[in-house]
Amino acid sequence: MALVAIGIGFSSQAQLTGMTPAMGNRGQTLPIIVSGQTGAFQNAGTQVDIVLKQGSNQMHSWTSSGSVTLNPDIINVQVVNSSTISGDLTIPGTISTGFYELWVNAGTWMSRMNSFEVQAGPATGSTLNIGGGQPGTTVTETIQWAGLNITTSDIAQMWLSFNGQTITSLSNASVVLKNNTNVQVDVNIPQNAQQGYWSFNLLTTQGESYYSPASFHIDQAFSTPEADLEPLEAYVAPNPVRENMFLYIREEGINNLDLRVVDINGRLHFEGNVEVGESRAVLNVEDLASGIYFVQIMNENSVKQVIQWVKE
Repeated sequence: MALVAIGIGFSSQAQLTGMTPAMGNRGQTLPIIVSGQTGAFQNAGTQVDIVLKQGSNQMHSWTSSGSVTLNPDIINVQVVNSSTISGDLTIPGTISTGFYELWVNAGTWMSRMNSFEVQAGPATGSTLNIGGGQPGTTVTETIQWAGLNITTSDIAQMWLSFNGQTITSLSNASVVLKNNTNVQVDVNIPQNAQQGYWSFNLLTTQGESYYSPASFHIDQAFSTPEADLEPLEAYVAPNPVRENMFLYIREEGINNLDLRVVDINGRLHFEGNVEVGESRAVLNVEDLASGIYFVQIMNENSVKQVIQWVKE
């Protein structure tokens, strides 16, 4: 939707005071907060329009009565109070990097130049201890962020994202291993959360933004007894894979495990059993379409580990 189709004019511009977070990576979904002068949004209950623009590149949302969105780049736009608007921003994967101007129409146009930076940083690799939970429950999850060296004081915010929406009800983030790559966090899964595979997101106090592959599975049938919370010694190779994927699993005290291969939308493509030991299991995935998949390693109908892999 072109900017001219929604703009009424440029009367009485007011300075926005900020946008948080102030940067994100292409392909990432962020829970954004737009702040303005006191009282700036007090008459904006029926129409709020947010535009991030860089020339012809635009990320745009238009909400009516705080609920209806006409463009998928920014959804769930709400007037929090007279000085704050919130929403979920999904940065298109192919949009240009650089700084974007922020425009807000709340009966009066307001702008703040160079308020948001789009970076090209790819998703960082990660593995999960539990790998998911049921809607309406609280799960204590451990995320191993590959290639990061962080401390608790480096963590500004963590959230989950899926299908353009976010879950921000995460708390008690702490670094749990001495190598400073494992972060433990309590995930309060909303009762109405969409079922599917969500990505973890991390914002540091230095303004760096990271997100993991979609690997946190929210499902009504998800079950993980406390006895099964210890992660397995398991990995897949090669990754990405074209034809044969080798799965290596070693677990003492367990003779066999069940495997499920699902895609990013939760569709089941393979289900079977594998003996546990130092040897490898081979899965032929040649007939699968290119994309992101997950191997769910299960024991007695409980998910013990989820490993993400890519089919070329």
